[in-house]
Amino acid sequence: MTAGTAVMRLGLSFLLGMAVGYEREARQKIAGLKTHTLVSVGSCLVMIISTSMGDFNDTDSSRMAASVVSGIGFLGAGTILKEGNSVIGLTTAASLWVISAVGMAVGRGIFLEAFATAGLILVALTFFPDLERWTQRKNELNLVVNSLDCLGQTGRIGSLLAEMGIY
Repeated sequence: MTAGTAVMRLGLSFLLGMAVGYEREARQKIAGLKTHTLVSVGSCLVMIISTSMGDFNDTDSSRMAASVVSGIGFLGAGTILKEGNSVIGLTTAASLWVISAVGMAVGRGIFLEAFATAGLILVALTFFPDLERWTQRKNELNLVVNSLDCLGQTGRIGSLLAEMGIY
């Protein structure tokens, strides 16, 4: 591979990582523009190095790619946080993992798949939150309770709602 080809691949990986990272940054997520860009470019570079190693004896270039996949898993795990009964950061962890794969695809020279994947990532990250909110609204229940203000009334109302399966 020529130096020009390698630089072009790194630049393309930079742009794709930046596009996904910008979306995460705009939503003020844990890992944003810089993190996604660096993961994409780093994964691209590992694939460039990995494919150039095929010329050496006793090397298995796929081992480097496998190491990136597991290493990004650890990075993604660091973005997952438990907050009360909720878990946050799963989508960010997944976007880091998949942008790593995009970077590896670019590094390997599989451009159509890299662009298609980056586009699908952006569609999912951009439009799925609205879809999730829309489907959750269909399951919402608005309840107005008029009650006397007496000791223990809130507890009785809570118990009655729990008996009815309303949480």
